[in-house]
Amino acid sequence: MTALRRFLPRRAAARIAAAALAALPVAATVGVPALLAPVASVLITPAASAQAVGGPLLYLQRGQLWNSYYYAKTGAPFNNWRRVDVGMDWPGYAFERLQTDVGGPASHLLTGGLYVSAKDSRGKVIAVDDFAIYSTSTNPELDSKYRVTEHRKVFGESGNHFLAANPNEAEDLIRSTWERNTAWTPQFAGDRQNPIRVRREVRQWGGYE
Repeated sequence: MTALRRFLPRRAAARIAAAALAALPVAATVGVPALLAPVASVLITPAASAQAVGGPLLYLQRGQLWNSYYYAKTGAPFNNWRRVDVGMDWPGYAFERLQTDVGGPASHLLTGGLYVSAKDSRGKVIAVDDFAIYSTSTNPELDSKYRVTEHRKVFGESGNHFLAANPNEAEDLIRSTWERNTAWTPQFAGDRQNPIRVRREVRQWGGYE
């Protein structure tokens, strides 16, 4: 919150932080134990730093609940409410490899993420950004509205298996960072950016007994 105030008045910073917290995924909605669920947190700050960018779609497939994460949203790119890839699959399995029809994948989510908005000191809305359904303006390209500077599995594909690499972290950690691109050119009148940087961290444990 303190970092937000460098760019925005206190009231706008509070609204952004509240919107981010309200949009966090809740594992209980798909009826799975909390131990097996991906856990997401969001930090919005104005700072910038260059990091590794992988993807664009990264997966959490440890334990029984599987999920996927695009650059700035949860799940694969939206396609008219059709399943494109893994989305809160419980139980998670690679159904494409099966030789028999079992009724399709057990997906419970088609898309998800954040909507971020802010007001200036006069109470006028600066911009409203979609980081939940399409999020097409957020990618690593130099001309993107919000540029992705980090999108990777921190412990690689092998993960932090049995917490061997870091006993204080999850077994899988996806970290994504995107921020306002100062080199971006508006495409139409009224097209504006929010002066933010977003860092999303998603954690998962295998739930070993």
